[in-house]
Amino acid sequence: MEELANYVKTNRKEFDMAIPFVPPRVEIDTWSPERLRAKIEESYRELEKEGWWARFFSNHDKPRQVSLYGDDGVYWEVSAKFLAMFLHSLPGTPFVYQGEEIGMTNVRLASIEDYDDPSTRNDYQQYLLAGLEPEAAFSRVQLESRDNARTPMQWDGSQHGGFTSGTPWLAVNPNTEQINVEAQRQDLHSVFQCYKKLIALRKSSAALSRGNLVWLEIGSKEVFAFTRNTPEESLLIVHNFSRQEQEAPAALLEAEGEELLSSYDREGGYLGEICQEKCSKEDGGQDGHDNYDSGCRRAILRPYESVILRLKP
Repeated sequence: MEELANYVKTNRKEFDMAIPFVPPRVEIDTWSPERLRAKIEESYRELEKEGWWARFFSNHDKPRQVSLYGDDGVYWEVSAKFLAMFLHSLPGTPFVYQGEEIGMTNVRLASIEDYDDPSTRNDYQQYLLAGLEPEAAFSRVQLESRDNARTPMQWDGSQHGGFTSGTPWLAVNPNTEQINVEAQRQDLHSVFQCYKKLIALRKSSAALSRGNLVWLEIGSKEVFAFTRNTPEESLLIVHNFSRQEQEAPAALLEAEGEELLSSYDREGGYLGEICQEKCSKEDGGQDGHDNYDSGCRRAILRPYESVILRLKP
């Protein structure tokens, strides 16, 4: 990190930003929410006083971000929005790689011959030589292949995703019928619309684009909570980096302010406090929630839930 910082520190007058490269296979094998947070904290400390950050989750060599860090199945939409909100809520300049703004996923082609990337074919042979069964070797390279990030852009639900009337160099992901630009432009709660709102919010909110970053210690490896602050504005931002429900941090329960964006906007946004206590039935409640103790409060973050609040002064 110190070497990276030396390239971008303001007083050196060399580069405005630097993009660190982690080999995709290393990233796949070693990443975790906890590790990701540690890297973000380290880079922030190193460049907080002089320098700037390049923020990205995707590039042309990595698996699609919603397939690697999120859930491209049941929670495809909310996890794609969550990753967008997480990236855009960090200090620095966010980079959006083609297709992530509509939540494009890994492709999972049918056979090794369908892959164009030479390293994918080579890795498949190496896994076989190492003793993996063909099915296991193929499953591994399906995740690792650079072709995941190189399939044609999915403009609409037609043949070849509207990318060309000819034959593309690489097969279009079959889910172009469901995941495409045309459909998401018309859907007010789509992943595409989430990116538009985030970009507009970064332009209008000084705290989100230039504010300092203060992590809140909440005792969870999967839930990230932090504030972004300028003298004029403070934002509270909470992310549930898991596919399980998590207890909402106290800071979110106690916060008073305006909800600016939620990864569950289609479902009405952040639910807020859902119950003051798991009350006992012996007090007369039928379901354990009919009798409240005002001193106890509780709320839940749904899988991959993100919320951005503008706090009251």
